[in-house]
Amino acid sequence: MAKFSIIGLGNPGEAYNNTRHNVGFWLIDSFAQKNNLVFQRHEKSCTEIAKLNFSNDQAILIKPMNFMNESGVNLPSILRLKGFGDSKTIVLHDEMTLSLGRVKITQNRGSAGHNGVKSIIDSVGHNFTRLRIGIGSKKKAQQTLADYVLSKFSAAEKCTLESKKSSFFEIIESLIRNGTERTMNFYNQTQKTETTS
Repeated sequence: MAKFSIIGLGNPGEAYNNTRHNVGFWLIDSFAQKNNLVFQRHEKSCTEIAKLNFSNDQAILIKPMNFMNESGVNLPSILRLKGFGDSKTIVLHDEMTLSLGRVKITQNRGSAGHNGVKSIIDSVGHNFTRLRIGIGSKKKAQQTLADYVLSKFSAAEKCTLESKKSSFFEIIESLIRNGTERTMNFYNQTQKTETTS
């Protein structure tokens, strides 16, 4: 039996709901809902967690409830406490270099300037898989990057993400069932083909 920790990144609080930086929260919440899971608050580690039995494997879903730049601070302790200290880690987060709704799977890479990913690297190292979810690049030259990632999706943008949700679920499930390399080769290549067709 393999163990997986699936971590969705975002900022806590209603003010950040539906913002681009919180697409990791949106996806992990949606994945939990699909599997009839309810997140439970773990006050000591400042996280929300849910557990999922997936075929012969186990997964723990985690939402760090610190702000984004401290996403990894409590991960080692909560993973050890819940018996997932040696689990394979999958991180779901926003990606500005990808157009809205596109995804890219990477492994053992640097943070590329993403503060949440950097915090996780600082806490647990580079050995994890990232599901990078495209939020598009900023359209106004005068807008700062911080203002852009904290801006809210339009209704049309939200519909685009919702329409791709089942595909995102398939990728998460494939990462668990088939592993990172096989999933990465299939889905990354599929999207390249879609772009050039």
